[in-house]
Amino acid sequence: MLAWGSGHGQDLGAIGQAKPLDFSGSLSLRLNSYSTSRENNVRDPFFWTLSGSPTISLYGVTMPFYFAFSQKNRDFRQPFNQFGVSPYYKWLRLHLGYRNITFSDFTLSNHTFLGIGVEAEPSIFRFGFVYGRFLKAIDQPLDTLAGEIITPTLARKGMALKVGVGTYNNYVDLIFFKGKDDSTSVTSPLNLTDLNAAENVVYGIKARQAFLKMFYLDVDYGLSIYSSDITSAAVNTEEYKVPGFVSSMITPRLSTTFLMAGKTSLSMRIKALTLKLQYTRVEPDYQSMGSYFLNNDYENMTIAPAWSMLKSKVRVNASMGIQRNNLFDDKLSKTNRNINSFNVTYSPDRTFNLNVFYTNYRINQERNTRLTLDTLKLEQFSDNLNVTSAINLGTKEIRHAIQGNINYQAFRDDSNLGEVNRETSSLNPMLGYRYQNTVNNFGWSASMNVNKFATPENQTVRWGFTGGASKSLSDNKLRFNGSATYYTIKIDGIANSNAISLSGRGSYMVKDKHSLSLSLQYVTRSIAGDADRSIRDILTNFGYTYSFGRN
Repeated sequence: MLAWGSGHGQDLGAIGQAKPLDFSGSLSLRLNSYSTSRENNVRDPFFWTLSGSPTISLYGVTMPFYFAFSQKNRDFRQPFNQFGVSPYYKWLRLHLGYRNITFSDFTLSNHTFLGIGVEAEPSIFRFGFVYGRFLKAIDQPLDTLAGEIITPTLARKGMALKVGVGTYNNYVDLIFFKGKDDSTSVTSPLNLTDLNAAENVVYGIKARQAFLKMFYLDVDYGLSIYSSDITSAAVNTEEYKVPGFVSSMITPRLSTTFLMAGKTSLSMRIKALTLKLQYTRVEPDYQSMGSYFLNNDYENMTIAPAWSMLKSKVRVNASMGIQRNNLFDDKLSKTNRNINSFNVTYSPDRTFNLNVFYTNYRINQERNTRLTLDTLKLEQFSDNLNVTSAINLGTKEIRHAIQGNINYQAFRDDSNLGEVNRETSSLNPMLGYRYQNTVNNFGWSASMNVNKFATPENQTVRWGFTGGASKSLSDNKLRFNGSATYYTIKIDGIANSNAISLSGRGSYMVKDKHSLSLSLQYVTRSIAGDADRSIRDILTNFGYTYSFGRN
């Protein structure tokens, strides 16, 4: 059973025009049957699901809900797990309940909290504030006789403040975040659960400046002071020269780290040309209680030019970057990455489109000779080329579409882990056609594809085709569609397996409120020379949906 609810931002200025109370949604019933030739069924022979998605609207504040019952879980324990609203009026927005808010990438970044918040942008001023519970306490005693051991989690509260000035293209925001665990929120002894209460303070700045009508400078930086154990001994702030703006907000301890993270980019736009330079650096173990996860210990530099020509019929995008880790030189090895990509799109008119995309990655690892004498070498190269073309012909009533695609990937490993360098490659061409007649609501399609994968040991080829058709009757109230797929696999030129998949579906709409559907899927797969491993699956589904409220 799943059940949750969430309210989106609501314009309080439109309350006078909204209905005091509105109720809408749908109720669905699904009946499934499954039969197979397998020795062990992967599904139940019969399975039913009852679900609903009612939505209540109070003066324009929308509150959607969802529930589902099945034969495995038939009880409804609670109406919802999460609920929140964000009403707004002109430049003022409130946040109540469960919300996700972002002030910057390295401070408060889309972390779910239960509490209150406000965002205001009167004139050129920018203000934001949130306070609430960021983690819920989970208190589970360690029971070695239980089938499952759940590690306790301390309750965590946090607050964030943003103060800034400016417009969309010219602004500066100063951000402050503080979070702290409540060591008394669980009854399990912390010395038995290896759980330490932590505390975190983050200072951030986020800014954007446009100048000379062609340059854009973006800055996003954060300084995180993180104490992983608030019971560890405090340090002398004068001896370690801890600034007052830090010691006034958090007590520096032996478990405290001072780490920085940030990114800066400079963009230039001149008519059809755009050039972007970006630098990112996140120090090892950088973290913020206002963010779920942050990649750390890496430095990245990227240049990304883009331009168009021939009256925008040709568009080119490129990116070249280098990345390294082990910023503090305290690990056994350092990994360097070269990441390059190139994309060209050619669209002379609406009937033809050609896209070419190429990427090249290079990874090499250097051992830290200061810490180890190991001579391990790691060097890998990968190339990816993808070409897609589409042709669209016909009239408004009858349309023809032809699409072709070819993808080539190559990987080479020059590491000295083995006696032979490993090289793999794959080639995947595809050709498809689609016909659509909007007068009689009929269409059909067909496609063929080949997948060729080669390694030093063997070569695998998989090829097949797919065909399908659809038809609508009675002003689209009655619809039918079906498809068939066949593919076969050969390894080193010897047949390995083949499979056939057939599916069909029909649906009927009754008076815009009730809809019925029936689908059937048949799949069979045979293994060459091994009849015992061949399988056959048949799945049927009957559905009924009732819609109520708004049309």
